Amino acid sequence: LLILGVSCLYEVSLTCLNYQMTLLGWSRFQDTDHEGMSFTQFMGHYGQLVNITSLFLSSICFPWLIRRFGLRYTLRLFPTLLLFVNCIAFGAFPGNLAVLFFSMSFLKATTYSIHDPSKEILYLPTSNAIKFKSKVWSDGVGARVAKAIGSSINTYAGSVDRSIQFASGPSLLTAAALWWVCYRAGKQFDSLVLSKLTVGMDASPRKSRAYDRLN
Repeated sequence: LLILGVSCLYEVSLTCLNYQMTLLGWSRFQDTDHEGMSFTQFMGHYGQLVNITSLFLSSICFPWLIRRFGLRYTLRLFPTLLLFVNCIAFGAFPGNLAVLFFSMSFLKATTYSIHDPSKEILYLPTSNAIKFKSKVWSDGVGARVAKAIGSSINTYAGSVDRSIQFASGPSLLTAAALWWVCYRAGKQFDSLVLSKLTVGMDASPRKSRAYDRLN
C-alpha cells in the first residue's frame, strides 16, 4: 500500500500543474510567434530541458544522494519539491508561465531520475509474488486512476483561473499525502533491511542476496 501511494499520488498534482502550463503556453504562443517562438517550439524546449536535467540528475545526483543520505531521505526529496512548487504555483505566483515552465521541467526530471529509481529500490525487501502484484496495481491501475482524477479536475476547471481556484486544494492535499507516504515507506524500508525481513515470505526471516548487495 505504501509503494502504491509512492507510485501514484503525485500524478494528481503533476497533471493539474501541467494543465496550467499548457494552457498558458497555448494562449501566449498559439496565434502569432512571440519573440520568434511558436507553441510547438515552446513545448520542444520544455522536453529538451526535462531530458537534459534528468540526465544530469540520474547520472550524478541520484548515486550521490543514495550513498550520502540513503533511501529514506532521498525518497523525501521529490515530495518536498512538489509541495514547494505547489505553494509557489498556487500561492506566490499563480498563473505565471515562467515559474510553471521551470518548475514543471525540474519536477518531471526529478520524477524520472530520482523518485522512480527510489521507488524501485523499495521492492528489494519483498518477495517475487509481492513485486508482481504490487507493480500491476501501482503501474497498471493506480497511476491511471490518479491521472484520471487530475484530468477530471482539469476538465471541471476549464480555464487557468478556475484551475488555480479548484485544483489548488486537491493538488496540495495529494502532495502532502505523498510526503507522508514517502516518509513512512522510507522508515519501513530501513526497518525491514535492518531486521533482514522479506515481505511476503512464509518461511522464517533470512538474509537474501538483495540485502548482501545493500550491505
